[in-house]
Amino acid sequence: MNHSFKTHLRRAQVAGFGIGAIALLFPFGMIASATAQAHPAAGSHSTEFSHSSRTLLAQFGGIRIPGRGSDDSEEVESTPTTESFSGFSGEASVHVDDYNGFQVSIPAEFALDVSGQTTNWTGPILNSGAVGIYVNAAPLPGVSSGTLLQTYQQQYEQDRFYTDVVATTVPYGDSTVPALRVREVNNRQGSRDEKAPDDIHRWHLIVFGNERVYTWGFTGMYQTFQDNLVQDMYEDVIGSVELVPIVE
Repeated sequence: MNHSFKTHLRRAQVAGFGIGAIALLFPFGMIASATAQAHPAAGSHSTEFSHSSRTLLAQFGGIRIPGRGSDDSEEVESTPTTESFSGFSGEASVHVDDYNGFQVSIPAEFALDVSGQTTNWTGPILNSGAVGIYVNAAPLPGVSSGTLLQTYQQQYEQDRFYTDVVATTVPYGDSTVPALRVREVNNRQGSRDEKAPDDIHRWHLIVFGNERVYTWGFTGMYQTFQDNLVQDMYEDVIGSVELVPIVE
């Protein structure tokens, strides 16, 4: 990590950006413990599992559905499940955010939960957990996209929790900006044990542009990925991601 990057990190810490901005300078595996302390566990089966709680959890990975008796039981039962799910329709709508500087095509089966610096969409419940898409647009002025790409790529390649680390690009007007694709391995973090069917699994796309780091997450239960229910759909979404000029 070069001196310039360390300097900007210290400035961000002094400015009080917090975990929502500083932590996203580094791969998810390096901030997992901090996120777990800041938010309830994704596997919590509390009966106080409100809509706002589900939205918050979806932003950072996935949502396991609580057992019967939850205040949201009627809502959960009315949502498509693996048994009733017949596949994604292929229909999508373009979401444009010129405040944060991106656009993406979101499948019709996903609903927007929250928009802002972190924007989150929740999809159908598959294998007892909702699939989800999120993006966090963390401002990082003064650090070049090339430096960010190099730093992120080195960190992910050195982290055994991630695989398929591939440098790529996404469109930005008539040009492109650097990006990085990465996936979690099939093992639980810090272990050779394979993930359980109801463990959360994630793909990531990290985009560098607009003096921001855009961390995209594409999530679901591990069994959902094993059943190959979301990969084609997520590939379409990833292929639709673009950056757009930020309108002040």
